[in-house]
Amino acid sequence: MIVEGFAGSRPIDRTQEAHYAEDHEVRRAPLPIDQRVGSIDDFKDKAPDLWEKMVLAIASDISNKMKKNNDRLKAIMREGRQR
Repeated sequence: MIVEGFAGSRPIDRTQEAHYAEDHEVRRAPLPIDQRVGSIDDFKDKAPDLWEKMVLAIASDISNKMKKNNDRLKAIMREGRQR
């Protein structure tokens, strides 16, 4: 899949892709590697499973960062009370 507007996006040679897939038992992507996605809505329509996984990964990352910052704040407050 090529996402328009991202630096470094370029088509991949289909013969290389086929040989790699044969050698490594790669699962097929939900979108063909050379299909262009011009917007978030277009991406959501063309690959809903991949979209959902991406959204869950982003939400999980945000949640983990919030927990880490909350734990850090609790430690700072605990240290401040002990002084």
